[in-house]
Amino acid sequence: FQAAAATVNVIARSAPPPRTDGRSVLVAHIRMPLRPFFCRVGTKRDIASFVMDYFPDPETYTTYVEPFIGGGAIFWKKTPTDTEVINDLDKDLIAGYRRLRDIKTRDFRTDLNTVPKMQRFVDGPLRSDMDRLTAQLVTACNTFGAKGVGKIYISSNPATKLRKLDEYQERLRGVKIENESYEKIIAKYDGPKTFFYLDPPYEDSGGLYKHSAFDYEALRTVLSKTKGRWLLSINDSPNIRRIFKGFFFKSFTIKAKGYTPIGGAARKELLISNYGSRG
Repeated sequence: FQAAAATVNVIARSAPPPRTDGRSVLVAHIRMPLRPFFCRVGTKRDIASFVMDYFPDPETYTTYVEPFIGGGAIFWKKTPTDTEVINDLDKDLIAGYRRLRDIKTRDFRTDLNTVPKMQRFVDGPLRSDMDRLTAQLVTACNTFGAKGVGKIYISSNPATKLRKLDEYQERLRGVKIENESYEKIIAKYDGPKTFFYLDPPYEDSGGLYKHSAFDYEALRTVLSKTKGRWLLSINDSPNIRRIFKGFFFKSFTIKAKGYTPIGGAARKELLISNYGSRG
């Protein structure tokens, strides 16, 4: 980070520069990092490695908290921390994560390989927890733009992820899954050994999230009082820069590939933090 922001270009799926401290926060105990189980608008999957390159040294914190987990692209890719907390205000999403963590059966449909089959499935009676988990996965990942509403649009088979349930559950082992406001979560878990990664709704994203009205001034007030360190992902705008003036900025541009419901073909974003160097 620099007090005066520098600009970099981030091409989706390109590799970021290596961390200067030689450490990695990428997951090592799983053969390949897991893709987010639930797809969400605004996913950080394509820039997860870039974002994590600006995390503090993982040995300097023992608690990792995501107050706005969404699809959890960063969480699914990073190395586990001693204590981890994922939270979201979306009750249905959190119910899905808890169902994913707790489900015992592996009796899932493998034939949902066409749009009509998936549409009939999500519209029909859901008789078991596995049916409900599968339907939530399909609704999250196979609707237009991963908005989670409307007709099924994409034919990718949910069985691809369901076959990895053991890996997803292993990653969730011991993780605290909360359904509270970000203010309560930060107050509950704040401390000098806590690191918060925050990815709240972006400006002008009304209609893309269930809880899209967002008070950035209030967020700044809360973050200015934390004992722990934090990193915030947000859109770049004069308003955001005004609100978070005094913290450290890193600006970059995402050159999107394919359809994106936020920001069009290219958008400017910021990483904002209360620490000025890695570690």
